[in-house]
Amino acid sequence: MMKYPLYTILFPFVLSIGVMILVSNQSLAQSQQPNFNLELQSNVNEYPNDLYSAIWGHVDGQGREYAVIGTRIGTAIYLLTDPKKPKKVAFIPGSRSIWREMKSYKDYVYVTIDNVPDGLLIINMKNAPDNITWNLIKPQAPVDPLMPGLVERCHTIWIDENGVMYLSGCNVNRGAVVMYDLKANPESPKYLGALKTGYSHDNFARGDTVWSSDIYDGKVSIVDAKNKANPVLLNSITTTSRFTHNSWLSDNGKYLFTTDERLNASIDAYDVSDLNNIELLDVFTAAATRGRGVVPHNTHYLKGFLPTAYYTDGVKIVDASRPSNLVEVGSYDTYLGPDGGFAGVWGIYPYFPSGLLIASDIQSGLWVFKPNYQKACFLEGLITDARTNNPVTEVEIHILAPQVNLERSKTSGEYATGIAQSGTYRVVYYKEGYQPDTLSVIFANGKVSIQNVKLRPDGFTTGLNDIKQLALQLSASPNPFYQSLRLNYTWQNQGHAAVLQVYNSLGKVLEKHQLLPGNGQIQIGENLPKGQYWVQVQSVEGSSKVVSVVKQ
Repeated sequence: MMKYPLYTILFPFVLSIGVMILVSNQSLAQSQQPNFNLELQSNVNEYPNDLYSAIWGHVDGQGREYAVIGTRIGTAIYLLTDPKKPKKVAFIPGSRSIWREMKSYKDYVYVTIDNVPDGLLIINMKNAPDNITWNLIKPQAPVDPLMPGLVERCHTIWIDENGVMYLSGCNVNRGAVVMYDLKANPESPKYLGALKTGYSHDNFARGDTVWSSDIYDGKVSIVDAKNKANPVLLNSITTTSRFTHNSWLSDNGKYLFTTDERLNASIDAYDVSDLNNIELLDVFTAAATRGRGVVPHNTHYLKGFLPTAYYTDGVKIVDASRPSNLVEVGSYDTYLGPDGGFAGVWGIYPYFPSGLLIASDIQSGLWVFKPNYQKACFLEGLITDARTNNPVTEVEIHILAPQVNLERSKTSGEYATGIAQSGTYRVVYYKEGYQPDTLSVIFANGKVSIQNVKLRPDGFTTGLNDIKQLALQLSASPNPFYQSLRLNYTWQNQGHAAVLQVYNSLGKVLEKHQLLPGNGQIQIGENLPKGQYWVQVQSVEGSSKVVSVVKQ
């Protein structure tokens, strides 16, 4: 399911004097982006004048759960026995840094700090919560035997199931991954080897395969590290926005999910079951804020879902059980400032036995959620030309549901989309040059509805291609709307009067407004009931294209 910039389109009643146009929807109100399937338990912001960075979880020998969160001045640890009232049990001060990343292994938590030479922070949680101790070390890194060095700073960290620690973005090895054994002595990591890739921003490793997110190269390097002293590059993946931030492997190892830390970038889904034939399956961007400069940060995989830290969009949960059709099924916006950029949620941790999900917001600290991992309702099919039976590409598919959505068909004519909430909804299929179609579809959670569509070309039965159209720009916002709709227009013709008319599905005119030359604005729809409507401007010179709108 390839995702595209957001446009709101609806099935039009095609008037005898015009055809439908797209309406750009760039100003959805905050109320149209509701939080769903993530229940807030608590938010703790004990350092309101500071900034927060990454977060991770730890479970002690008694099964107690902890949140470990980085701040600019240190590392804070919270006990989550009562998720509605997290209790701070330790704060470990350190040099000022906006980058702290951490991972847990057995009775320890390991924290990397970037841009300051503090080394590696090792937190001993054996006697937590009453007696938490820590130590800062600088592990040896004999990457070059002629110039052995010490690890003084690193950007990120990963620890695999075999107790191997992988450090990315360190001051050694030109930022490529360096590897250490933690099993023999968790408080004294033993150097094992290093990768020879580009600068690694982050990495993920499982079963002796390392997936290094080489951010400046814009790719994931896939490395066989069974022999840690002599790793072998297997292949690489160039991600769609070429600024590869992180990656996470599915439980079965068949799929890889990546993020690029760029404005308007996506979560990518790749089939990596054959490393000699890697395939991009889908890209996901959040439909409600598409095109507004929103940045995905860190994605994770959990039992078919992608819980994701999404900066100004907060926390997102995406159903990835069908990697070729990624569908958003959960969202909570912790940051109520403007969309876009590098504020909001930095990191999340979704792996507690209790099912809790924790998040770190750069401005507002620790957030604790109880997520509902609800399966998506999938809609897929093939769109063809009714006259030639050839596939039709770039057809816009819009499910008329409260959850904002819009997808397009591929060059093959195939499409894939979906929503979180089950029910019966109308689905609109539209492409300029074709008569739009609308169908009623039953959506069920965890189920795939197949709907094949044949679109009739314009003029096939109506002969509307010769209608003269006014040189007029007309846009509607917000669309869909709840109370009233603002229509902005640009029309420089001074010679003739014009009227803007609002029609219902039967072609009945419900509102009329005089259109003055120049740039203007008209408010419509305040007294209209919920439903679909069509707007058109008419003058003696001709008619504008039809704008389709909906009141919810």
